[in-house]
Amino acid sequence: MMKYSLDKYVELMFKYKTTLNMVAPPILLSLVKNRHLFKDKDTSFLRAFNSGAASLDSELQKAAEQLFPSAVVVQGYGMTEMSPVISVPILDKNFKRTYGSVGSVIPDTEIRIVKVDDDQQTGADKSRGEDAGEGEEGEIWTRGPQLMKGYLNPEDNASTMQDGWYRTGDIGLIAEASSEIVITDRLKELIKYKGFQVSPAQLEGVILQHPWVHDCIVIGVNDPREASFEVPRALVVLKPDLPTKSAVRASDEIYRFVMSRSPPQKRLHGGVRIVESIPRNPAGKLLRRVARQQEAEFVKKENEEIYNDMKE
Repeated sequence: MMKYSLDKYVELMFKYKTTLNMVAPPILLSLVKNRHLFKDKDTSFLRAFNSGAASLDSELQKAAEQLFPSAVVVQGYGMTEMSPVISVPILDKNFKRTYGSVGSVIPDTEIRIVKVDDDQQTGADKSRGEDAGEGEEGEIWTRGPQLMKGYLNPEDNASTMQDGWYRTGDIGLIAEASSEIVITDRLKELIKYKGFQVSPAQLEGVILQHPWVHDCIVIGVNDPREASFEVPRALVVLKPDLPTKSAVRASDEIYRFVMSRSPPQKRLHGGVRIVESIPRNPAGKLLRRVARQQEAEFVKKENEEIYNDMKE
């Protein structure tokens, strides 16, 4: 498969006057951050950008719609286990949708928003679950005629199938204004810091607003100096045209930027580290497990130094 190229993508967009564009968030981000490519050009042929493979940040969604005023920028929701659709967006410019939503549930499909507790986070809860309150976040459970029969591994079935409901592992809520689903994070990706559940996706949304940032990922890393032991850390790729002086002080600048926009319990207590690339699959989806594995060796060396300092 041809490797993604921003210049080639834009060239083909104008050549074929693509009305509906299927994209991943990194592609949309590259378009927004290179808005000069569309200066004084007619983009009125664009009708929609449908984003998939990863969560689309609401601020990026708004920025893309400002750049392409004739288009709606939306995302749907699905997974292989649901063959694969759960919800779809409405491609209507006049529909007052909720930014960050993944559309409305398709016919004959049901969802529940179930309260999250520590047992559920480890997969140990085998009960039917307690529904979250109106407008509250919880794990999304779903069922319908398109639901798979089950996994080959009985242990996987036991932890995900509950009385005919499939536990998606996604955290979300129902937007009161539009009755659309809003995905806020992955259950297993939540970082527990001093009793608070920190959403990597929310922090990433803040970091990506910084003009120096090209890409980023937030993961939990172990820190023996913290009582919670796990702290959020950002791995950041800087824009290639950034002046050298800015790159040198980038970590501190981005850290302060996030600190000024986040409550104390949801800041980057693990710091910011500048890296050359962020692990993603071919569809552009963040590979958090790979990122944690790659960071593990670096964290190990860090912690050895911390432990040595503690001994002195």
